[in-house]
Amino acid sequence: MAILRKNHPVWRYVSLILKILISMSLIYWITRHVRFESLFLFIQDHLIAVLGIFLLSLIHLANEFLRFYLVIRRGHFDHTVQKLVKIFFIGYAFRFLLPGGQGEVGKMLYINGRRSHRLAAYLIEKGSQVYILLIAFGLAINWLFPHYRLLGWGITGLLIIGTLVWKWLMRNRYLNRLIPDLLASRTFFLIEAALGALNIVIISMEYFLLLSRFEMGFIDVSAVVTVVLTVIMIPVSFAGLGLRETAASQLFSDFGVPKDIGIGIPFLIFTLNVALPAFIGVFVFLTNRIELHGVSLETFLRKRDT
Repeated sequence: MAILRKNHPVWRYVSLILKILISMSLIYWITRHVRFESLFLFIQDHLIAVLGIFLLSLIHLANEFLRFYLVIRRGHFDHTVQKLVKIFFIGYAFRFLLPGGQGEVGKMLYINGRRSHRLAAYLIEKGSQVYILLIAFGLAINWLFPHYRLLGWGITGLLIIGTLVWKWLMRNRYLNRLIPDLLASRTFFLIEAALGALNIVIISMEYFLLLSRFEMGFIDVSAVVTVVLTVIMIPVSFAGLGLRETAASQLFSDFGVPKDIGIGIPFLIFTLNVALPAFIGVFVFLTNRIELHGVSLETFLRKRDT
């Protein structure tokens, strides 16, 4: 029967439904021990801080779009800002398709251009974020775990040295073939990394607005947030669900933060920073016929299956 074929369209929908069910199961698992009445009372007592977190989430979203916009313009991919906004939100929805949020690479299917150049653009966008995050992770280890100070300085030092030998790395024939000259600029990579560092600061401030009640300093909060952001890159859950909340509650408990709050605050910030843009992305995906390489999505899938 045709439906039993591995590449039959119905299996894509089955796969999507399974991933949604897995994500919902993870949400249940991480919240099953949370006393929501305590969490809601805490939020009600700090509504101004929650409003501040919402405003910061908008700034974070704008900064993320700026990073995406700059790398697309740098690569001379010809798209209107309106279309890039739609693709940007669809990318958030795709984060739920693969563990670790790696499904976001799917947004590059909507960008016109050579496959290697589109992949290079995505690697520059995400690679610069990972680069600055790992530098901050090394510093966070020094702050939170003094016994591992050598490891922390080693991670930070090696990554900083990496920028000093950037031109030598770009001479590598494989990298040179993959990354076009326009995107191989060290200055542009560091600009993207600097905007990535701003993302870390914004997210840390979101946490700090609520956790300052527990006498945590901004550096303490930033160190924990940096470790959490690093942990959720491990591709074992969709969009970091479960990993984020578990790591955050464990680390925040060392500063006297109750488990309910340690799980609830990361979930609240995840909802504002990731889930809401993903819902917008799903709406855009369902209501707009955005083309893949000049053809509609339906035509693209039909050609791929033949």
